[in-house]
Amino acid sequence: MGLSDGWLDAAIAQSLIRPFEAPELAQIPQWQQLDPKWKALVSREQKVWAVPYRWGTTVIAYRTDKVPFEISSWADLWRPELKRRLSLPDDAREAIGLTLKKLGKSYQTADLNAIASLATELKSLNAQARLYSSDTYLQPLMIDDTLGWRWVGRKISAAPSNKNPILK
Repeated sequence: MGLSDGWLDAAIAQSLIRPFEAPELAQIPQWQQLDPKWKALVSREQKVWAVPYRWGTTVIAYRTDKVPFEISSWADLWRPELKRRLSLPDDAREAIGLTLKKLGKSYQTADLNAIASLATELKSLNAQARLYSSDTYLQPLMIDDTLGWRWVGRKISAAPSNKNPILK
């Protein structure tokens, strides 16, 4: 079963999963070498509830022939000339995360209510979006004038310009 860390607490609370027993963890050789910060993400009250198996990052991809300026920060997505031109992930956590980055906050900010401007910035980001999709986000980038995003788990996939020089 695959479960992102964003859903882990809900799965535990609803008894959808059980914690790993020590002998089970001992059968996973990589667990012992795993950095403590990754172990902490999947542990609650001294119990291990999951094993990280992949990670990635969200990046901005855009066509240099369609965007007349260099995009250098998350805040650039709010520029007026990009209104209705963004292809964003169909995932509230990702939209909140990139908005937090725009505000200079951590993607992992725990208390979202403490950020007074978050709701306003999210509404502004929504006005910038042409579409939300977590499956077909690259097609509009290639055939339209939208800016895309990309979730990448490997360094090589973060460099689309290797194959297409108009992508950045």
